[in-house]
Amino acid sequence: MENSLEILEATRRKKGNCTWYRLAVYLAVNPSSLINIKNGRSPLSKQLAVKCAKILGVEPADLVIITESERATDPALKSSYKRLMARAGVAVAAAGQGIICILC
Repeated sequence: MENSLEILEATRRKKGNCTWYRLAVYLAVNPSSLINIKNGRSPLSKQLAVKCAKILGVEPADLVIITESERATDPALKSSYKRLMARAGVAVAAAGQGIICILC
């Protein structure tokens, strides 16, 4: 997973391909928040990233680092996040979905 939308899509798959509304209920957020993320208007919050990580069965820090990388506006900071992910060997597996992404 490389961005907020991919995180949410993996979470939806884990919850049985539920609707965006149902996912909002699972995550205890307003559905419009998820639609904003889906449409690229905002990245996942740290709190939502942690909730998704619990559902997916992955390390919360891996998802938080992805969302912080998206949130970064300074190119140097964005690049630093990408290097940090590579150095840490951030590998996120969408549990039970057979999807493995390694961010480099």
